[in-house]
Amino acid sequence: MNRISVFVRRQRIKKLEIWTQRAILAEAFFLALFPSAAAVAVLIGTLAWFFHLQIDSKFKFRSLPLDVPVIIFILFGAVSVFLSPARSLELIYNFCGIVGIYILTYILIGQNIRTKEQMIQLAKALTLSAFLVVLYGYFQFIFGVDISEMRWVDGEAFPELRKRIFSTLENPNVLAGYLDVMICLALGMFLKIKGSTQKIILTVVIVALTACLAMTYSRGAFLSIAIVFV
Repeated sequence: MNRISVFVRRQRIKKLEIWTQRAILAEAFFLALFPSAAAVAVLIGTLAWFFHLQIDSKFKFRSLPLDVPVIIFILFGAVSVFLSPARSLELIYNFCGIVGIYILTYILIGQNIRTKEQMIQLAKALTLSAFLVVLYGYFQFIFGVDISEMRWVDGEAFPELRKRIFSTLENPNVLAGYLDVMICLALGMFLKIKGSTQKIILTVVIVALTACLAMTYSRGAFLSIAIVFV
């Protein structure tokens, strides 16, 4: 009877591990394509991880190198929202929702991605998603998109600006921030790998991401990535 219960318990742990890993990969893929699906994936993954933590005595909650900076970031964000003169229930709700997803993502990935193979799978999901985002960005740039009715357009300050891409992220500045992150990840991988073929592929990826970034006309993102390159 004990052997059967141990076997069942191991099967449950294995299923929870699979569900958690799939949820992480789903979030990585949908994050820039379909944020609502990414949020659902985070919640599913968090539940699977929590149950895994409860039934597996060998699976421990671990401290991470960025725990303190993350906590400081959250505290500063909360203070900035609650002390803002434009404070409203909508602002507080959005902050709690967005930062809540950030926190769950940090915990979910930090506590569950523990092997090189898991890291490679995560990188592949992010790469495939970024490829689709960039592809759609190029499509917008080549065939044009009407930005005159967009809320982020400042027609008085930039009357001649008629082409500014935002891809799947609804705002050029948000897309630019996303591309900055992806470029940094690609640069990190470029510095780590040793194969010449892989370096060539990553060089093409970095150039494609940087060109797409240029199409956003986001000056803050330009400055950020320039500092990274330097």
